Amino acid sequence: MSNPWDSSPLPRRGDDSASTTHEWFGRAVGQWVHVEFQMALLYSLLVGSPRMGEAVKEFGAGVTFKQRLDRLRLKAAGFFEGRDLQRLRTEFEAICVAAEGFAKRRNEIAYSVVFPSVFLPSFIEDRIGGFDRWALAPPYYSLKDFDDQGFPKYAYTSRELNALVDRFAEFKKRIDGDCTARRSPRPLMERASSSPTLRRSDERLGVDPLLGGQIGFLGHVAGIRAEQTSHRARRRLERVVVRKGMPVDVLSGTQLILVKLVSDALHRLDIRTVRCSDNS
Repeated sequence: MSNPWDSSPLPRRGDDSASTTHEWFGRAVGQWVHVEFQMALLYSLLVGSPRMGEAVKEFGAGVTFKQRLDRLRLKAAGFFEGRDLQRLRTEFEAICVAAEGFAKRRNEIAYSVVFPSVFLPSFIEDRIGGFDRWALAPPYYSLKDFDDQGFPKYAYTSRELNALVDRFAEFKKRIDGDCTARRSPRPLMERASSSPTLRRSDERLGVDPLLGGQIGFLGHVAGIRAEQTSHRARRRLERVVVRKGMPVDVLSGTQLILVKLVSDALHRLDIRTVRCSDNS
């Protein structure tokens, strides 16, 4: 496979029990739901309302994943317009391409059925040995999933499903910024500022790492460097953002998001206004 979302080779041996295949079928579909939820969080970031419920639900307005992804791309186009964020734009598009590829594998799984592997040509070991084994494959009425000879184009056992669950999980980490593997791609919502001082501040305050990363990301987008805000003001701002149950209605737009967030939050808390550079 040249890409992690490419199809696996057709299996030669089925699962010893149908329940095992069904279990990993459920795990794969469930892991994809986590992937889509991270896409919804990314959408909420791009519309200026990180992790806000209404923005997350707005992403889900599309009936199909393709419609939801098209909506995400549309919002991203407006978000990146006029901003010198080519690296982030490139990473965002790479994530969308990967999402399209992984969605194909998810659809194959979701619309397949578990039945005896002896009826599938690729399962040579089971057909020769007459073993009572099981696999996941497309139903006969799904013509597009069969080749000209009438053979299914894909099939899954617990082994292929397990590998796909792992790839879904890694893709989710790539989106949400929880990527820890040494060679994994840099996550899109990774903290824009890598200042050790700010990292220690997050740890002391108990700030959600993802929310902290989004604050830094928004600051980078707005053209504000971390050192252009007072340390005390930033700490107070983060407390406002992560305070449980507090509406963050100042995150309603994508233009100069953090400038507005900082200004409004500091005025409410009656502490000094953040000084921004002339080009922010």
